[in-house]
Amino acid sequence: MIKDFGSIEKGIAFLETIRGDQEIAALIDLQVLYNLIGEEEKAFEVSNKLMKLAPNDPRVLFNRGWHRMSRGDIIEGFSLLESGRLLNSYGDPLINSPLPILKEDSSISPYSKVLLYGEGGFGDEIIALRFAKHIHDKFKVKPIFACQRSLLPLVNQQDYVSLGLDKEFVLGCYHDYWLPAMSSVFYLGEDSLKNLDSPYVELKKVEQMKQWKNLIREKTRPNTLKVGLRWSGSSHFEHKEFRDIKTKELQRLLKVKGVTFFSFQKGDSGEGVPDSTVNLDPLLKDWSDSFSALAQMDLVISSCTSVAHAAASMGRPTWVLVPTLPYFIWAEPGSKSRWYKSVRLFRQKEFGSWEATLEDVASSLEEERK
Repeated sequence: MIKDFGSIEKGIAFLETIRGDQEIAALIDLQVLYNLIGEEEKAFEVSNKLMKLAPNDPRVLFNRGWHRMSRGDIIEGFSLLESGRLLNSYGDPLINSPLPILKEDSSISPYSKVLLYGEGGFGDEIIALRFAKHIHDKFKVKPIFACQRSLLPLVNQQDYVSLGLDKEFVLGCYHDYWLPAMSSVFYLGEDSLKNLDSPYVELKKVEQMKQWKNLIREKTRPNTLKVGLRWSGSSHFEHKEFRDIKTKELQRLLKVKGVTFFSFQKGDSGEGVPDSTVNLDPLLKDWSDSFSALAQMDLVISSCTSVAHAAASMGRPTWVLVPTLPYFIWAEPGSKSRWYKSVRLFRQKEFGSWEATLEDVASSLEEERK
């Protein structure tokens, strides 16, 4: 969007002048632009105006949901985010199941088959595992969790899941009730948000864990802190360029003494792995490997990627570098997250620059070494 206008200032000035049939679309773009550069209050003012001009527009309601969540009203926020269903905001169309959706007041038997349908990216499906656990704890049934294939080795280790299922085969899966994962809070209610700060992923493959423990120990320099790094995410993620960190920007962090850095970058998701880090890419065959390796870290530092959710879901100390437009999980202000007790948030101070944020991270890491 910013590239289309040439600069932020030109974009704002242009969008503020548009009236007539294009005014709603222009205001939505203006709201997004303000959010991108971290001007949440100005974006919220635009949202208020849009709610008067187009109160039933799903784009307006969906964006409003993010604002409600950033202000601490998670229940209303999730309710408004449901408008995104009309926009295919979660990347996966709803399955055409004629069977009832599981809700907080559903009365089901212990023999009922519940299908939890994963949506969004890997991080979203890792988050959704906590709702699989909630379904098990509340309804006393182990749901089937349909997700992306590479997550199955991890999902099938969880005692509260009856089966991890490749999403490609979801239409052939027998079930009595089902639930789209990104709507879990909307349908299961506030009760589903209890114990958000508790770890919910356990690793049960003892031999695999032992192998990774030995491997990481062999690659760790003596008397150093083991720190996992991920600085660039999936190329399919919207606004990817704003959450990614360039490898050259990591140099201040990589100079911290007494640390062995392990790179969790995968494939072509980064610009290259710095020589001063241990590159785990060739050894990470699936998510079960990634989780096993993350479990060996003393600390994980990640930009807004699925690796942050993977580490935090196990209760590992995790520092997340949050862009000026945070994902909804990190939208509430402050350095703490209600979603994960083990997470510390380092927020981008200036749109387009990570320098000050990484200086804070490096200084905090140096304190950890004292």
